[in-house]
Amino acid sequence: MVMLGSEVVMAIGDDGPQTAVLELARGLSDRLEVPHRSLHIEEADQDMAAAISAELADDSILVMQSTRIDAWSGKWSVTEHVIDQWGGLVVAAGPSALDEVNLGPVLVAFDGSESSMRGLEVAPLLDGLHDGSVLVCQVLPTNRASEADQMVIDLADDVRRRHGEGFEVIVVLGNSAVTTLTKVAIDRGCSLIVLAARGDRTTTRASMSRTSSGVLADARTPVVIVGHRWGHRHSGAVT
Repeated sequence: MVMLGSEVVMAIGDDGPQTAVLELARGLSDRLEVPHRSLHIEEADQDMAAAISAELADDSILVMQSTRIDAWSGKWSVTEHVIDQWGGLVVAAGPSALDEVNLGPVLVAFDGSESSMRGLEVAPLLDGLHDGSVLVCQVLPTNRASEADQMVIDLADDVRRRHGEGFEVIVVLGNSAVTTLTKVAIDRGCSLIVLAARGDRTTTRASMSRTSSGVLADARTPVVIVGHRWGHRHSGAVT
């Protein structure tokens, strides 16, 4: 099994860490029995992202607060620049995230791509930060409602074939993946949302989709973003 990470790095700004970020960093460190350290952020720009990326190992886990408010402005947050340049595993609390960390299911956003399969790899390794249940959700446009029943069957079979039992699979109708995913997370009391950045393990750079950016901006729960290089250089058992 791929190891989740060898250290937890908490990026904090001048105002100090958000409560949710602090609890996540401590929880991950305790769960994995790995050290944690802090990294100071001064400005949320591309240069700062490059400085952060240079301080991270391939198998670090970066925990941070994302401050971007307008997910559709075209401007990237430091979180997105880090994903683009470093490509590891980032756990981020967006501007809408609550300070309290709820212990519920982990929600994995799935769209059938190989990138989204990385989310299914990560979710079981986050045990201890959720209630032990993994909810796999694919959003289907309302004009394709007739396909929903068969899609649930096909998706469940695919997940079971690749990752075994233990996943609940749902297909939810909605014309906005961001709105639909954040609503499912609220309705089901999810503690985390897992998303994958676009790109694969053979590339040197990747980027977050508008869906990932929008969920990070709007979600009330922390968001786990699985970069394109996560799991590329290391493997092993989780402690």
